[in-house]
Amino acid sequence: MENTLRDELKYIFENVNHWLGVAEAKNAGLLAFNIAIIAALLSNDIFSEYFTLKVIILIFFLISTTISLIALIPLTAKIKLKKPQANINDNPLFFQDIIKYDYTDYLDYVKNRYYTANVSCGKYEMDLAQEIVENSKNACVKYFLFKKAVFVNLMTVVIFAVVLVIA
Repeated sequence: MENTLRDELKYIFENVNHWLGVAEAKNAGLLAFNIAIIAALLSNDIFSEYFTLKVIILIFFLISTTISLIALIPLTAKIKLKKPQANINDNPLFFQDIIKYDYTDYLDYVKNRYYTANVSCGKYEMDLAQEIVENSKNACVKYFLFKKAVFVNLMTVVIFAVVLVIA
């Protein structure tokens, strides 16, 4: 039994929402980690001799925490991203490829990729395709922010390690 376009879009929608949830969970986990590090630094006199280092580390972890908090803010407005170039090899199930299309082009791409016959679609399928594209953009933004926050944390660890080696 062949899936209908509606069934296919529902599956893609659930998949994109799963990745959106994973992005939010990663940001929440990083936020909890950062808060634990900040609390440990503030409640401990480990760096009492290196006050400046402690302040620098706190600042970097606060920056990472702020980025993670921003990533957890619900993005309900339409997101405008610079669209990467669409490619014939794009995977219509992968959220980072989905953002390359506006919803009508995406719907056409799915129809042409998975169906041989002319498949009609109604308002529901169009709305679902629009939601898939918007949630894909949302997931991309949240993953982008997560990567930036992790980068700040890694830079903090590198700075800390270098100072320890020098000291």
